[in-house]
Amino acid sequence: MYSQMSIGECPECGDELYLFKTKSHKKVAKCMNDDCPKQLAYGVPKRGKIEVTGLKCPKNHLPVLAIIPNIRLTQGKYKQNTKGIYFWTNSPCFTCREQNSCDIRKEAQEDYE
Repeated sequence: MYSQMSIGECPECGDELYLFKTKSHKKVAKCMNDDCPKQLAYGVPKRGKIEVTGLKCPKNHLPVLAIIPNIRLTQGKYKQNTKGIYFWTNSPCFTCREQNSCDIRKEAQEDYE
């Protein structure tokens, strides 16, 4: 795995969570502490640009990431689709039951409009 960037701190042990890219081009967020009680690791979308928002999910206390999808153009080129931004913790925020009442999600949405 190849380390890409720090995305925040682990809610279990307080150490850093890093974004990794595997040899098969999958992206994984993983705690850097080998002694972490849960050995926290979860998948992140492999397509699109990933930005750290600096916010934490009130439900699972993980960092909220902004996923900016790519639009495929001709000749294998891409551009960023700023209208299709969605937010991610260990799953997409739009699948959360509390998405309509989540102040953090609303704050992040306002920052990216």
